[in-house]
Amino acid sequence: MERDDEGAVTEQSQASVDQIAVGDCMDSTDDSVVYDVPVVPCSEEHDEEIFGEFELSGDSFPDATALEDESNEKCVAMFNEFVGMDYFDSELDFYTLTPTEDGWNEFNDRTVNCVIVDPAGKITGSLKGAAR
Repeated sequence: MERDDEGAVTEQSQASVDQIAVGDCMDSTDDSVVYDVPVVPCSEEHDEEIFGEFELSGDSFPDATALEDESNEKCVAMFNEFVGMDYFDSELDFYTLTPTEDGWNEFNDRTVNCVIVDPAGKITGSLKGAAR
């Protein structure tokens, strides 16, 4: 994966989930568990954008409900700041990329990525400040 001096992706490629960062734009994948994702420059048409990330706390892998609750709470707060309006009033949506139990135990993966999407279709540019 190639990045410019400001850290933006410069060409379409596959990136490991541990290489992606806030501001990266991606095309969607149908895989339920991903190790690599298709990244693209945000200036090109794409499906989604990483708008936030955080580290899970705790010593043991959280159960599904706790993982979903913490991810939703933190991503909704970041969504509101990123988009410039309340998530529950927005036409945009998000999902989370969360660690697997194997990734947690074998690679100490604690990162949750918050990923914004426009249910209406493809995006060109960033949704930062979209206020819709």
